[in-house]
Amino acid sequence: MYQQLEAYIRQRVDTSEELLQLVVGQFKPVKAKRGQDLLLPGDICRDCYFVNKGGVQLYTVDKDGNESTRDLLFEDEFVTSIPSFINGIPALQGMRAIESADLLTISREQFDQMNQRVPQFARIYQHNLEKYYSDSIQRLNNLMSMDSLDRVRWIYTHRPLLLQRVSNRLLASYLNINPATLSRLKHKL
Repeated sequence: MYQQLEAYIRQRVDTSEELLQLVVGQFKPVKAKRGQDLLLPGDICRDCYFVNKGGVQLYTVDKDGNESTRDLLFEDEFVTSIPSFINGIPALQGMRAIESADLLTISREQFDQMNQRVPQFARIYQHNLEKYYSDSIQRLNNLMSMDSLDRVRWIYTHRPLLLQRVSNRLLASYLNINPATLSRLKHKL
């Protein structure tokens, strides 16, 4: 269960086996069923997850109860509600398994300890924060500057896995278009 996380860490930093096992030992396995919420909007996010298998949706809910997909994450990715996890405040977004998922979880307390005790882990954390920020800016730019067709083209080029792994409804939510428009646009490409 921990081989993927070990490989993930080894690919990103040079570390001793002892430190690697110290970090990996802080994670606990969790299984989530398709549709199971890992975090509800308004709750405080106390865990960070590493996806071994499956997929997780980050989503928000507007005042009318409509969901909007913030991100979709799969194998070999970390997922958490960063502002809530870092600051201990109620989450503006929820997390839900969109496929049966095998996850590894680390609590905020253990996460902080690893950042302080293992500089290599802190570098991975910094890399992931930079990636999250960069991806967020890219997503915001796409939503603001691209029309619907260009957003669909972007998915085909940059995140083709989504076309195979998620429903049109979920993909449309991620692209901020309605499912009928997505179907029509996919046929144009």
